[in-house]
Amino acid sequence: MKMASTASDALSKSIETLSGDEKSAYQELSTLSARIRQLDESYYGGGRPGGDEARDTATSEVSDDEYDALARREAELCTKHPNLLALLEEESGLGKRATRYGGRVGQLYEESVAPDGAEKGAKGKGSKPKKSRKSTATAKRKKRRHLENAPMQSLDNAMDEEEAVAWLNRVRRLLMASHREDMGGEAEEEGNSTITIPVQVMAEPKIDGLSLSLRYQLKESEPKSGESAYDFVWGATRGDGTQGEDVSAAVKSAWMGDSEEGHFSIPKTLIVPTQGIDRDPPELIEVRGEVVLPQMAFEEFTKNATTANNTMQTFSNARNAASGILLRSKEPTLEEEIEQTRFLRSRLEFYAYDIVASSVAASIDEPSSWLQHAVGDNGEAMRDSLTDFGFRVPSPVVMQSLDISLQKEVNESDVTDLLEYHRSLMAARDESAQSTHKGKADGPEADISYHIDGVVYKLSSFAERQVCGSSSRTPRWAIAHKFPPQCAVTRLLDIDIQVGRTGALTPVAILEPVDLGGVMVARASLHNFYFAKKMLLPDTAPEDGSSTSNATASVKKGVSVLVSRAGDVIPQVMKRVFDDEEEIAPAEYSDERISLEAPVECPACGSLTTFEFVSPPRKKKDGKRNNKKKDSDGESNGDVAIDTMEAEEGELDDADAESGQVLRCSGPQLLCQPRAVNALVYAYSRAGLDVKGLSKSKLRHLMEEEIIRFPSDLFVVFGGKSEDETSGSIEVLSKIADLAGWGELSSQNLAESVRTVASEGVPLSRYIYSLGIPMVGTHVSQLVASAYGSADSFLEALEDASKHDGTITPDENDGESNKMPFAALTGEDGSEKVKGIGPSAIESLLSFSKEKVLMKAARDLANALNVHDDSSHQTAALDSGSSQQSLQFEGMTVVFTGTLPGMSRTKAQNAAKALGAKATPSTVSKSTSLVVEGEKGGKKARQARELGVRVIDSSEFMALIDG
Repeated sequence: MKMASTASDALSKSIETLSGDEKSAYQELSTLSARIRQLDESYYGGGRPGGDEARDTATSEVSDDEYDALARREAELCTKHPNLLALLEEESGLGKRATRYGGRVGQLYEESVAPDGAEKGAKGKGSKPKKSRKSTATAKRKKRRHLENAPMQSLDNAMDEEEAVAWLNRVRRLLMASHREDMGGEAEEEGNSTITIPVQVMAEPKIDGLSLSLRYQLKESEPKSGESAYDFVWGATRGDGTQGEDVSAAVKSAWMGDSEEGHFSIPKTLIVPTQGIDRDPPELIEVRGEVVLPQMAFEEFTKNATTANNTMQTFSNARNAASGILLRSKEPTLEEEIEQTRFLRSRLEFYAYDIVASSVAASIDEPSSWLQHAVGDNGEAMRDSLTDFGFRVPSPVVMQSLDISLQKEVNESDVTDLLEYHRSLMAARDESAQSTHKGKADGPEADISYHIDGVVYKLSSFAERQVCGSSSRTPRWAIAHKFPPQCAVTRLLDIDIQVGRTGALTPVAILEPVDLGGVMVARASLHNFYFAKKMLLPDTAPEDGSSTSNATASVKKGVSVLVSRAGDVIPQVMKRVFDDEEEIAPAEYSDERISLEAPVECPACGSLTTFEFVSPPRKKKDGKRNNKKKDSDGESNGDVAIDTMEAEEGELDDADAESGQVLRCSGPQLLCQPRAVNALVYAYSRAGLDVKGLSKSKLRHLMEEEIIRFPSDLFVVFGGKSEDETSGSIEVLSKIADLAGWGELSSQNLAESVRTVASEGVPLSRYIYSLGIPMVGTHVSQLVASAYGSADSFLEALEDASKHDGTITPDENDGESNKMPFAALTGEDGSEKVKGIGPSAIESLLSFSKEKVLMKAARDLANALNVHDDSSHQTAALDSGSSQQSLQFEGMTVVFTGTLPGMSRTKAQNAAKALGAKATPSTVSKSTSLVVEGEKGGKKARQARELGVRVIDSSEFMALIDG
């Protein structure tokens, strides 16, 4: 401490001669260097930076990512201000040991950025003197379509061990469900719940490279007995998964030449053993893998990037370099450039991880079946086959065996080999990037020569992969367990308030641009306002213990913050770097401050904002807890669905805020421009007005052109209940057809769909649903429709409610003016209270009724199309005097399968509910009371009969609802 004080005194005298900007930069550099020295002392004293030993020196706990970010920021300042570095070395008395940049600890981690004015590029070792110019025209790069039955999919990400284990449990449920189905339901019987299935999970490095697919075609010549030969046709990048850019010339140049060193790793011909396979081979095979540039080669190119007259482009990381070398936009024309390109491409490496085949029959299982016979039925066997063909494969690999069951979930202790493998590869990755603070990684993972950003876990068995299947984007049988996010230090310049399409108001940090993993980041998430304050404000309080809640929360412009890219995608502000930031902010920002207060009004529409707490139940000021209850449709039907409070100072306590607060615009979606498109998507959806041909992007086009603003606008434009085409609608059709992504056919289809909906009409429940009233989803809409019966009655109830004083608790005087709104729902009119509609739904209806613009939009929509009265309300009205009404399906659970003539599935389900059915699920179980079998019913009807559940046909069902 005495030495630090002496250094500080000397520093104070020296910095007086510096300019304002230099003074702030010097203060930042000295503070950074001092902090890193503390972390180093703690680390080498026996603990990792920020561990228990560090706390003895009052050093804040930091992650390795943060340490690396601090070191990079120190190096950046030293490089930009060499005079300040020299001053620090002199004034501190530490010389070169003052900073890591000066060489105090190990080698320096430096970003691969060429200095201003440096020549870009690197001459390869195989470069030759210029000889002659060749006239080589460069054709536009072709697009190659991947196999239709096997697109190049992406992987879902697990950002921590918990998410990786959650994926394993999803796989467990899929496999056990298939197993129960194979056993015909026997696994659910008592005594079979302990059945286990052995599963093997393979783990291999997740290569951070350029995805590549190699197409091979079956040779036409007569193959040798017991084998099939396939010749290379083309190579293409992943692209959008269905097609990519042709890189065949680069593939041949890089990996198919004659090589004295023997490092070419893509064979021209594949010889596939087919002994004993009694079916024709597929016409096409594709081998998938990743192209990488080894780190050593990348560092060599970077080192030579400033060589004079060098044409090699500089890149920020090895992955970008691999892409740039393989995908050079223009093929070289000079012989010297040709030789250099050939040399650069020869340093690339291709690692294969999958092989797929085209369909050879109508069955989609055919290629998989042939492959399983030809290259093996599991991941290990496929790796062996790829190696036999001559490909490199990612290494090392770990296999984890586990037994899964219906009852027991997988936990971390069941997959220790996988998680330890992830940790060891992460250590190897970190060691290669920052060897100063890591020990040499043991085992084969230390020999990985390329950049990895995680580990891939996948089921080994191809049969189990087929059971799990894939979504439209990712396979369910594999996942990428990513490494922790990368970090960097930069300055906070402002905070922008972003209004999302769900109404959430999110603070977004505006940053001094910083290179983060090869991407320039200028904006980053601050999560929410509570965490923004927690991260950016000093953790101090008045000595007398008085509250500071009335003070305006703000921070000085230019404070240093730690930024990360979570999963290498979304930038986030993690924390403020220094506690005493006031002395470090640049002089140019000295008088400017950034507010951290949550806005009271939405910046988009001016409506009041509210805090919503959507985490576990929490205490309110009266000490009671709010519990969230949901009905079968996932809608809130309990006392309180979402705890809200206005964004006023002093409303939050730490426990509430920490558990998950979201600041939202309280105004209606339709009246808040960033959210209005979601309201229209909701209104026109299948559960609402069911207008075909309207995606979110197309709706956004129509809104931007001011063609629509409210749901009724489309019906007004295209004639509404009248099918006559007006001159106005013709003009609008022409305007829509000219919009990007539309065209004449799409606009005509939209007009026809709108007119069909308007003339045929919609049920009252779907009309109510389309209004987008919070807490009034599909189920509650049906209940409301049943209570009111017609659009006129419903709108009249809304009009009456709009005159209410705003409370939903009746006055003790019980006067006429205080009559409860929506009496038909609450039972205040003498009828039975509608079950399933709680105060939250009533309050939402009441709030809707008080918005004049929304009420007008509701009336306009009712006038623009036919809204059918609710039949269940009519039936109830006719039979209201009879307590002995007979309901055919009362209390039953009814399942529909197949097609019912002249009736949609939704209409059939509604009819069953009108006759007393309590539920109409989509699956058959022991609790099922009745199954209605239509045309092509199949599986569900068979399951019902096996379980002894009554099955009726469609004609019997129609007779029941008609009679």
